[in-house]
Amino acid sequence: MKKLIACFAFLCFLATGCASTVPPPPENEPPTGETVDSRPALHGIGEPFFNSAVKGFTFDVGIDLAAAIGVKSYRAWLEQSIFVNWQADVSVEQSAVLNAGAIAVYRGVFQRLKANGVLEIVGHGILFPRVAGTVGKSINAVPRPASAEYGEFLLKMKACYKALAAALPEVDVWEVGNESNANEWMHPPEYEIDSSVRFTQADSARVCTDFLYYALQGVKEANPKALVINPGWSPYLGPVAGLQDVKNFQKLIYENIKSGAYPSYGSVKSVNNRDYFDGVSWHPYYYHTTPPDAQWRSLNDDIYEVMREYGDGDVGVWFTEVGFTSGHPGFASTETQAGWYALMFGLVDEMPYVHTVNVFRMFECAHDAIWGGEGEVKFGMFSEPVSGIGGFVPNAKAFALQAIYGGTGDLSKYASAAN
Repeated sequence: MKKLIACFAFLCFLATGCASTVPPPPENEPPTGETVDSRPALHGIGEPFFNSAVKGFTFDVGIDLAAAIGVKSYRAWLEQSIFVNWQADVSVEQSAVLNAGAIAVYRGVFQRLKANGVLEIVGHGILFPRVAGTVGKSINAVPRPASAEYGEFLLKMKACYKALAAALPEVDVWEVGNESNANEWMHPPEYEIDSSVRFTQADSARVCTDFLYYALQGVKEANPKALVINPGWSPYLGPVAGLQDVKNFQKLIYENIKSGAYPSYGSVKSVNNRDYFDGVSWHPYYYHTTPPDAQWRSLNDDIYEVMREYGDGDVGVWFTEVGFTSGHPGFASTETQAGWYALMFGLVDEMPYVHTVNVFRMFECAHDAIWGGEGEVKFGMFSEPVSGIGGFVPNAKAFALQAIYGGTGDLSKYASAAN
């Protein structure tokens, strides 16, 4: 969501029309996807526990408050430092060497989360391995498909995700990247010098289709039970145009697979969707001035309809990021937005294809204003201690989410600095 807030702040004032509504299935046709009762991991949260920039944060605070809310799915941010040779152009084998100390920390936290009620760990990170042309570049840089290094990059993706899946068996779902349909989050090496040098949408879809195939092969070789989902697509064009763009991008992925020309590197080709992903993910952020409504549901239904069109009507959808911020003038207050979660989950109850909703995020974090100003900070549900004074005080959104998730813990456990 970083750096998208300013775009939303402008677009949320524009009048928009409603997208088309997906027609209901015929009366005698069994429903596709999952039913509400079969979605034990529906109630999720996303928060960067590892290398957190939140003042005063400890794993105890994060784990205890997630349990108090009643979280069943936790989306974890994995840091690039999990790889010993990160940012070095090394062999395929050396690129996948893991930091044993970091692995021990991740496993310990995941095990504690599961002991405290979490049923599903979604592991995600921007973990694009380095090749010669991307060493020293941003973490979001990948080689161009036409480059001599592209095949090496894909082989490293497979090796890295195989190593991760073997070392972190607690991770149930691997989300391969983050918002890679947007150039800000996946771009050619030249982008950071000249941001006008970008991937086209077709370029981005090609790279994503390829790396999903290779990452999934690696994960399945190490842990066949783990699931793989795409990097949650971003509505970076704004709430309405952005979700329509997500629909178009997902269709490009399906068309690539259907073509029989993918993966574009290597001699093996596959037209089987399950060789690329087990589920589909996107980030259905909406306006921060008005609550999710019938149009929000329709926009998401339209994306799911693309899945049905390509034979994936029974495949689950992960909303790996969604939330509301009060951090810009004109946005609704935190107290008002707290009531929107019940409205959103009420709509999700009527969207049986949704497997998990990972709400963003638990804590306010002043540091993260560098990406989206105060708007990035005010997604949080607990205040951030200022210079060690005070504690993590829950706001109205925390109590609202707890009521939906059925949690019974003390949200004010760490509200005092003494705790």
